[in-house]
Amino acid sequence: MRAGARDGVWCPERRADAARRDARAGTRASTVTRRTRHLRALGLVVLSLCAATGSAAGAGGQAVADPVPLPQPKPVETVANNDAPPQAASTCAVQLAEAGAVFRSLPVPDPGPLGCRIDDPVQLERIGDTRLSPAATLSCTTALKLVRFVRKPLREEVRATMNTEIAMLHVAASYDCRGRNRQAGAKLSEHGYGRAIDVRGLTLADGGDWAVSPRDPKDTSPAARFQRRVRALACGPFTTVLGPGSDAYHDDHFHFDLAPRNAAYCR
Repeated sequence: MRAGARDGVWCPERRADAARRDARAGTRASTVTRRTRHLRALGLVVLSLCAATGSAAGAGGQAVADPVPLPQPKPVETVANNDAPPQAASTCAVQLAEAGAVFRSLPVPDPGPLGCRIDDPVQLERIGDTRLSPAATLSCTTALKLVRFVRKPLREEVRATMNTEIAMLHVAASYDCRGRNRQAGAKLSEHGYGRAIDVRGLTLADGGDWAVSPRDPKDTSPAARFQRRVRALACGPFTTVLGPGSDAYHDDHFHFDLAPRNAAYCR
């Protein structure tokens, strides 16, 4: 039966109602169609963007959008330990400074094949106004003994005999890892322990020079008398004193050392 007919009779009112229902149905179908088309278009746009992004990443190894930077790690803070105690100087080094010496502490040298060693090594450069040439490498104990010898008895003797001061002390040898008198197979020299110094002369403040050399025992010149006095004054403060007349190895210098002995050996 056609829409609008009731019991075989055509009803205009129902026909109009049916037309209105058909119109509303058509409108809803049209709206759904338009929405479907919009969604399809939007999907195509999204797919295009994804394809473009993938192509860029494959070609350059980077995404189109800049990555969000990560926060930088916080730097580690270091605090200086100002309370750390400085390395303490040895008692000998303190005494050496108080005695008016100019010196610097040295690292312990390599013992070498002879087994040399030097305790508390220092490089002695100056004793008051007296410069050492060259600077002497000695154990601190030996340096202190030399400083006290130069500042007291030796200085007083230079004043009394030559009426001047000591400007420079000429050093022939100090620390040296070798046998006695540089002889192969000889016992290790006191120089190999930093306990010996060889002095070959002085430069005086008035411009004069004095050098250790063989002298006649009857020579009464100031230089000869001074040389004899130096030998006598050094015997005691040092345990070994060798010089001209003791042997051929010591004709041109005085050898002073602190070898362990029961009594001083002076020739």
